[in-house]
Amino acid sequence: MMMATTGATFGYLLVLLIFVAAQLTFFIWTVKQLIWFGKQKN
Repeated sequence: MMMATTGATFGYLLVLLIFVAAQLTFFIWTVKQLIWFGKQKN
């Protein structure tokens, strides 16, 4: 029972980590695009 609970918690944390990583990657990419766009204008 304890192993099953640990596995479920680990799986949930893993999904959460992947979600956060995806959000961060998208955010960084957006910022880079904005900086690049700003540089192109000048």
